[in-house]
Amino acid sequence: MEQEIRDLEQCYPNFQAVRVQGSTSKSDNVNGVLHKLKGEFVGIFDSDHVPMPGSFECAWRNLEQGFHYVQGRTKVNHRFADDWLGRGVAAEFEVSGTWHDPCTACSYWRVT
Repeated sequence: MEQEIRDLEQCYPNFQAVRVQGSTSKSDNVNGVLHKLKGEFVGIFDSDHVPMPGSFECAWRNLEQGFHYVQGRTKVNHRFADDWLGRGVAAEFEVSGTWHDPCTACSYWRVT
């Protein structure tokens, strides 16, 4: 995994992996890098999430209108929801996703 991350950094100059020492949660990781953010906005994605085509543009349209945060809808790939637990998780995301803008995956924040 460590080599794959280094390879990503080589391929994408704007990608920077950061190890947050002492982190035990996603919020520890996010809070540990907030001071490093540059630019106008940032997108944060879970490692197992894939943004839908057009999600970046859709999020940007919302941020341009003055929103400071855009939370996306999570859609479960039904190929992996083939048992009662997977179907339950997929149903939970469908219900909770109705409160979010369906054009994005994960979240974007205005930095400035």
